[in-house]
Amino acid sequence: MTMRALGYGVIMLVLCLAGRAETGELAVGEAVVRSDEQSTVKSKVAGPIRWLMAEGSVVRRREVLVEIANDVERAQIEAAQAAVAAAQAELAAAQFNLEVAQRELARNLDLGDLITGRELDLSRDAVRRGAVDVQDKSAQVARAQGQLAVAQANLEQTYYRAPYDGLIARRYLQIGDTPMPGETVILDLLSRERLYAEVALPLAHFGRVHKGMAVQLELHDAPGGVHPHLPGVVQFVYPELDTTTRTFRVKVALVAVPASVALGSFVKVIIPLSPVRQ
Repeated sequence: MTMRALGYGVIMLVLCLAGRAETGELAVGEAVVRSDEQSTVKSKVAGPIRWLMAEGSVVRRREVLVEIANDVERAQIEAAQAAVAAAQAELAAAQFNLEVAQRELARNLDLGDLITGRELDLSRDAVRRGAVDVQDKSAQVARAQGQLAVAQANLEQTYYRAPYDGLIARRYLQIGDTPMPGETVILDLLSRERLYAEVALPLAHFGRVHKGMAVQLELHDAPGGVHPHLPGVVQFVYPELDTTTRTFRVKVALVAVPASVALGSFVKVIIPLSPVRQ
């Protein structure tokens, strides 16, 4: 979605909300901003932790969260890069030799009767050998590049990158610890791309809040003070009723949340109620 389209959607949500607020009642409740998606980070390869992100860090998609010791993998890449460079140099030399042989053959053909048949055959053989050599050297370059790609993939396995913008919720290990590949949890990562707030409303409002309704949110503890008129959408109305507190729960998806708003922020949720059915 483009920023223009996102902005248009936010404007429409606010306009819709304002229209309803003028004609009906509002339900207001307090909630906490939470993430609807969580990932556990585990090591993909054996080895001690070389580096990892601090607990509470805000991270961007594809940013490195964990690095496992990878001196061997780095050395393999250096060796593979050297092998590619050597193979490419040999290919360049073979291509040069082929061009020389081709030019020599062309000159000999231009000589006509001034050159013997044997000398002409030798020129043709040199071109054929040069072409075969170029083909062989090209295959060597391809093999070397394939080995470099494998080495690079092996190095990438020593990193864990964030699959989305998020927050390091908890760190279980420290630098130098050696996790069990695929088993030991290193970090918990919470997504910032799917935020929601879950609010409890009085039973008297049940049936007057529906999925897709525009919602207004105010985040009071965000840096810089209150962020009024943040848009949201009712994502789900839970059918279970709490007879003890005489409430029901509503899940609200947050839309276009400023980067300054942190997970765990307290939010006031304002929902325009639909008319009471007669």
